[in-house]
Amino acid sequence: REFTTVRLLDRGARGTVQLVTREGVEYAMKTLEWSEIDSEEYRTAMGEHDALTDLGGRSGTFIIKRLSFFRVEEHRAIKFYLEYCDRRLEDLFEGHRFGVIPPRSIQAAVVRFKLIATILSQLTTALAEVH
Repeated sequence: REFTTVRLLDRGARGTVQLVTREGVEYAMKTLEWSEIDSEEYRTAMGEHDALTDLGGRSGTFIIKRLSFFRVEEHRAIKFYLEYCDRRLEDLFEGHRFGVIPPRSIQAAVVRFKLIATILSQLTTALAEVH
């Protein structure tokens, strides 16, 4: 089945993340091409979607960018990253408990990780249908 690209979410040095739609449902998908982008263009491209994909490159962005949803093997990758997501949240709460991370950062992170988890769950379902 074909996915239709609706808008760019994030273009960085390690790849491009797009929001795509199939039958009215939205998914985040990494394109196969890697590209560089300057910071001004990056900010424009991200727009209102920064909470969805931009977690600083070493956390949430990393989760989505490392996945290419084009092969059956990616099922295992999605499950792995969902588990990674949960571990990252645990790390964040641990950091907060010891006063390392401020409460506002925790709240923002929880919202973002929940969004990512939802998207990846939807993708698992979509992949099962496609394949």
